[in-house]
Parts: sequence; structure tokens; C-alpha cells
Amino acid sequence: MKINYFRQSWSSIKQEPVVSAVSLAGTALAIFLIMVVVMIEEVKTAPFAPESNRDRWLVQKYASITNDSWGVDNSSNGGMGFNLVKQVFYRMEIPEAVTAYTVTPSTVLFSVPGQASFCAEELSTDAGFWKVMNFTFISGKPYTQEDFEAGLPVAVLSESTARRLFKTSDAAGREFQLNYVTFRVAGVVKDLAARI
Repeated sequence: MKINYFRQSWSSIKQEPVVSAVSLAGTALAIFLIMVVVMIEEVKTAPFAPESNRDRWLVQKYASITNDSWGVDNSSNGGMGFNLVKQVFYRMEIPEAVTAYTVTPSTVLFSVPGQASFCAEELSTDAGFWKVMNFTFISGKPYTQEDFEAGLPVAVLSESTARRLFKTSDAAGREFQLNYVTFRVAGVVKDLAARI
């Protein structure tokens, strides 16, 4: 039976080679595009490091407040401030861990004395970030809850940023400037593979 399908296909290709080539190319392109869409969605939702526990997450990016005295448009929507996170989410007892971090990285200036400064992305996080995310530390360790609550200027650098600043990835305990404020390196994490 399968041999008959191949014979019919081969006969069709010999009779109408252009139509067959266009049909094959169109089918291959359609399968390719479907695979690309599936891969992009997989990267967004599958548990890849450092987001290894994505299937156990509850993510809250935005908040909404309402007030009857505002009239027809009685609500305001947007990102959450840190005070709201402290008052609502940090008080929850059921989750294993709660973290708050900026959704969009900001570009900041990194520098050390005697070297040219450079710009790189910075993500503001709390101490719970290191419990929720699965980063591999190659030097030092994450900053503690006590460091965070005290507002100490400590940071965790990526391996590539540490090498650019200090010419080595073994940078725990060293100091650098972030937007002209002196920070101490608590730890250095392995760089992440590029994503789609």
C-alpha cells in the first residue's frame, strides 16, 4: 500500500514537476513556520534555567485600583510599587518563596577606577529572587535578606560583566561603581545561554 503512494507521488512529480516543487516547498515552509511558533511559545513557558520552577509559579505583573469618586473611568492599572509588594505579597504564608523584581531591565553605567566605564543592563531584585530562580554561582553567593532589608549596596554580577570589570570571574568581595555609587560584589553567576 505504501509503495502505491510512492508510485503515485513519483508519477505526479514527473507529470507536473513545477506544481509538485511548489507544493513541496509550500508544505515545507508551512511546517517550518509552525515549528518556529511552537519553539517560541515553548521558550516562553517551559521550565528552563534559571526559571526551572515555572510550573509552580504564580506571577503578578500589574495591579488595578478603583475609586467610585473617579466617575466613569473609576480604575487605574499599572505596575506595582514596592510598598504594595511588601504589604500584600511578602505577608503571604502559603508560598514557599515570594520575590519581587523589575520586569524590564534598565541600562546603567558600570565602572572601576582606572578603566573605561561601560553600560550594561541591570535588574533590581530582592533576596527572595535567589530562592525562586536557579542560577549557578561561580564565585561568592547571593546577598542575604538582611543585606536587602538594610539597603546595603551589594550586587550579583553575571560572569561576562565580572570579566569586563575585573578581568576575572572570581570577583566576590570586590568593589565597583554602579551609576557612580560604590557596590560590593556578593557573587557572580554563570552567563545564561541566549534565547529566541
